[in-house]
Amino acid sequence: MPIPVFLISFCLYPFLESVRKYWDCGVAFILHLIISVVLYISGGWQANIFVQTIPFIILCTIGGCIFYAQHNFSGVKMKSNKDWNYVEAALLSSSFIETNTFWSWVTANIGYHLIHHINSKILFYRLPEAMSQIPELQNPIRTSLNISDIITCLRVKLWDDEMGRMVGFYEVRSKA
Repeated sequence: MPIPVFLISFCLYPFLESVRKYWDCGVAFILHLIISVVLYISGGWQANIFVQTIPFIILCTIGGCIFYAQHNFSGVKMKSNKDWNYVEAALLSSSFIETNTFWSWVTANIGYHLIHHINSKILFYRLPEAMSQIPELQNPIRTSLNISDIITCLRVKLWDDEMGRMVGFYEVRSKA
């Protein structure tokens, strides 16, 4: 999993596209190859599985849950193409996830993802400052990383145009 997702998509392709612009991708690629070789020499393929692959899968699972919770929650709003507005879509189709200082640091302020949708050029460590300075962002739709909130987010999967909200499969079945 780490090889196709991280090494090839995020490191090798950009580096081969523009060596000068993405030199750091090349460095990351080489460092990961060195780490893999050292792990293999010192502990065999099992070392690679336990030191790289399993933690990567766990972190991807956590990241997937966070991403899902930010975009699929009971208060999300969606509009048709004719009514679509970039800023409204950013504010109403992604949530602000409240995290403590530790999780904000670990996730590079992913809780402020709605600001990323407004302007992806704002650096992750400037996202809290940007949010505090923009009046329209003072009352965002909020979610959290509490297990109950994540489970609630995982239950809604489909947009119901008639109801104007996300619904779960169980609601679709009961309407039929």
